[in-house]
Amino acid sequence: MAQQVQPTAPLVAPAAATPVQPVATPAASPPTSPLEGKPFYKRWWFWLIVAVVIIAVGYGMYSLFSG
Repeated sequence: MAQQVQPTAPLVAPAAATPVQPVATPAASPPTSPLEGKPFYKRWWFWLIVAVVIIAVGYGMYSLFSG
């Protein structure tokens, strides 16, 4: 005689006994380092780079069109 196989229930993980509590996030603190406070376009090094690029482009155009 052939044995009959009983269908099994799908494997399901039991529900957690205690709900997971979200981790409390600290309140927004003021910037701790000087790099976090200002946007990049208000920093001296940004305008230095802009000036160097403008001077380089101007010199290149002068050299190209001066003959």
